[in-house]
Amino acid sequence: MLIEAIRGREKALDIAVGFDQTANAAINGDVDETISSRAYRKASEGKWVWECLKALLDWLQPGHCRAAYMSETEHAKSWLSSNEK
Repeated sequence: MLIEAIRGREKALDIAVGFDQTANAAINGDVDETISSRAYRKASEGKWVWECLKALLDWLQPGHCRAAYMSETEHAKSWLSSNEK
């Protein structure tokens, strides 16, 4: 991943997302969801641990968790519409 990032390739982002999804799956999350998206979703359900994580991630990059959630939601909608019979 580091080599791809140094080269400035988009593949590095794909690899980072893959690691993120793997970490989320390791803590009993969905394999297709990132920790940021999960933090946004769980914080909206009032889960305090996820509220804290969301606050930290959004402090580092304002709006990050919502953007991750919306991106994954749009990706899922796109996948569903392209695979309808």
